[in-house]
Amino acid sequence: MDSGKSTLALQTAHNHKSRGRTGLIFTSKDRAGAGVISSRLGLQSEAIEVEASLDIHKFVVEHLSMGDRIDYIICDEAQFYQPEQIEGLAKIVDGAPTAPVDGASVLRVMTLGVKCGDEVLVTVEGESEEETSAKLQEIVESNDH
Repeated sequence: MDSGKSTLALQTAHNHKSRGRTGLIFTSKDRAGAGVISSRLGLQSEAIEVEASLDIHKFVVEHLSMGDRIDYIICDEAQFYQPEQIEGLAKIVDGAPTAPVDGASVLRVMTLGVKCGDEVLVTVEGESEEETSAKLQEIVESNDH
């Protein structure tokens, strides 16, 4: 307490914005009220209020899936977040999705954050599942990197 964490969060957001980056600022129970991050110095900015029911991971994935650009995420007052919300943030950082993604949407697949060497479980369902599964296997096996 009284160590300037909110001021630092606001400075960090300002630095990112001044470089043309877009991001999200989350907060909970800020002194200035809901949906605001503020410092004792009088600085403040809009923020997303983290209510107990907010699924942060789902929120971020949905925004990415809609084509929103998120270069950074700043979390203030995280001591008030629910354990599940902290786990959701960890999954964002680690790039691990919690829900299946429709492979028919290239954008949704791209937002998974899969890196070279990661293991991915693919489930194919539908009318042409055998043909699609065989084609996917061929693509994966023919890719050297």
